[in-house]
Amino acid sequence: MVLNIIVTNSPSLQRSGDSNTVPAALVILKRVERAVKTVKNILKKEQDPTKALLAYRSTPLASGYSPAELLMGRKIKSTIPITLPHLTPQLPNQKLFIEKEEVYRSKQKKNFDNRHKAQPLKPLPPGAPVYITDMDCTGTVIRPSKKPRSYLVDTPTTVVRRNRVQLQNIPKDIDKKQDQQETTPSLNINSRPNRIKTLSLKARENLGLE
Repeated sequence: MVLNIIVTNSPSLQRSGDSNTVPAALVILKRVERAVKTVKNILKKEQDPTKALLAYRSTPLASGYSPAELLMGRKIKSTIPITLPHLTPQLPNQKLFIEKEEVYRSKQKKNFDNRHKAQPLKPLPPGAPVYITDMDCTGTVIRPSKKPRSYLVDTPTTVVRRNRVQLQNIPKDIDKKQDQQETTPSLNINSRPNRIKTLSLKARENLGLE
């Protein structure tokens, strides 16, 4: 399945590690993949695909409306008995639906963040030492970039622009320890004292030392 999606670039995009990123398109594709996965799971559990899809269309969502109600503005007949007044066409309350969807999405986000221990990344000040994950090297932050959530970083070879997700802050204590290790010469000092080897009494007698 091919989707022709046109997305305009906006400075309010969340991710800007690459100028060609299109988060809106990715969100749409993820929702399509999720819908396909849901339908596949339904068809695996039921031998009759017609009944399985009918149950899915008539089952209310977290917002209280079923997919059929959101599409056609009324409930549909299913294997469950229903009275005629409930089949009268009635458009869903759009404002109430949006409010319930926002509450449901916020709960999903909160549960996901708690499960994966997600938290917002702290901003990096100029001069902060960082580790660049995709380049596998260290660098120094020059200043924030004009692109959102990105920084200009000075590396041993060149100046690059990277997203905040790709930069890991290096504590100053680690830098001091590394400098001390580089400046301090390595001394071959054994932690265990050398054992003094002595000849046994029989060996000394054989050598005529006794």
